[in-house]
Amino acid sequence: MFLKSVMEDDKMIIVLCITFNIILVSGSSLSDKVQQTPADIYKNPGEKAKINCLHKIDNYYTFLWYKQLKNRQLQFLGYMYKDNGNPEKGLNVSMDGSADKGQTSTLTIEGLSLNDSAVYFCAASSSLSDQVHQIPADIQKKPGGTAKIYCSHSIDSYDRILWYKQLKNKQLQFLGYMLGKDGYPEKGVDVKIEGDANKGQNCTLTIEGLSLSSSAVYFCGSISLHHMLVLMLEEEDII
Repeated sequence: MFLKSVMEDDKMIIVLCITFNIILVSGSSLSDKVQQTPADIYKNPGEKAKINCLHKIDNYYTFLWYKQLKNRQLQFLGYMYKDNGNPEKGLNVSMDGSADKGQTSTLTIEGLSLNDSAVYFCAASSSLSDQVHQIPADIQKKPGGTAKIYCSHSIDSYDRILWYKQLKNKQLQFLGYMLGKDGYPEKGVDVKIEGDANKGQNCTLTIEGLSLSSSAVYFCGSISLHHMLVLMLEEEDII
């Protein structure tokens, strides 16, 4: 993956570098395949919280951990690849355990503060590129133009496609989702989401009015309904 802007005929060209990711999170008829515990946690500031995630899926060996911010953007906390934890730098988290089938990966949040009160979730990921397809690989456009990215999947019982933009600070901005044949772009985001999120169909993300800030990595994830963990801290416990 890479990002760049180039000059051509004195006009700035937007280069959108696209990647795909396969995300499977628990819920719906597949809720027995990815399990996250506990359902909620209540802690005092300064303490630590532990969240556990396991899956029962062959050929899946990566866990991705996310925190949903108050503005509904997703902050990428890091990932566990097999038995190696890779937390993002500058965050008060650690990742231990294993991401192999039947094993448990644990996200530990140290030195809790009110900013840690949020929704957290894990996703089991695979490198099986035949299950989720995203095209094209990259796009070159002029400012003011329109870009279209296409996503499809071949997973039974999955009827949602989520779209994300990776920001320069490595956080993930949630752009919206397609549920069945209904698109739900986030408010204030200049995109359209159309098509069909069911197996074998195509979902299209259209980015309108391109600008330099549109140069980024975009990806889609195919999911079923999922559950998350809510971590709450009591404000009155702060001295």
